Amino acid sequence: MPFDAMNNTAAPDSVLDIVTLRSAMADDDELVAEILTVFVSEIPGMLNELRQAADSLDNQKLEHAAHSIKGACANIRAEKARQLALDFEMDARQNQIKDVPAQVATMEAAMEEIHQAIAKTIDIPSS
Repeated sequence: MPFDAMNNTAAPDSVLDIVTLRSAMADDDELVAEILTVFVSEIPGMLNELRQAADSLDNQKLEHAAHSIKGACANIRAEKARQLALDFEMDARQNQIKDVPAQVATMEAAMEEIHQAIAKTIDIPSS
């Protein structure tokens, strides 16, 4: 079974709110597993885009990369990371990023935390 809903009753303030995600997907566990699998496959590219923007210190590209991550996190109900990406996006938009490498590292850590939560929820194909 790709997804075990009985073992995943995270609170809304957790890394990944499976309860709300399942509800939004009409309790379709296969769809939840598919969405989480897509997230896992796409986030490395999004983080790479964020790193490249950080390396070039391009606020417009940083804003775009953070916006993409924000949307992906919202789709899977990863609220903490969504808020972190939103803050990063707004800081970039307003040219107020103080420590780009630290913010990128924080975003990477948040994505790893989500990855670990997803790994406890579904079987993730090896890359």
